[in-house]
Amino acid sequence: MTDKIEKENKKDFVWIGLRVSFWVMVLIWVGEMIFLPDELSTEGYWSGFMAIISLLFIVSGIFTFVVSIIHLVKHKKKAFAIVSLVISSILVLLFLIGAII
Repeated sequence: MTDKIEKENKKDFVWIGLRVSFWVMVLIWVGEMIFLPDELSTEGYWSGFMAIISLLFIVSGIFTFVVSIIHLVKHKKKAFAIVSLVISSILVLLFLIGAII
């Protein structure tokens, strides 16, 4: 009886991973918007730094997308998973459109 209660209360990798990856993705996006220079070709270091941050953003967005789908299948509470799925899809899509332009 107590094992079943402990198992229900214990948070697994999907539950924790979704929340951590979502907030990391949002913080990176906000950081890019705040620290984005007016001209991207100002210094080689700055553009290299922005490339690394952009890569982290894409990896975090894809990870959030995948984990949110797994969370939708696995858990009963689906509100945060739906919100993170929609936001990660929009942010990654906007980033890719911006990179193409």
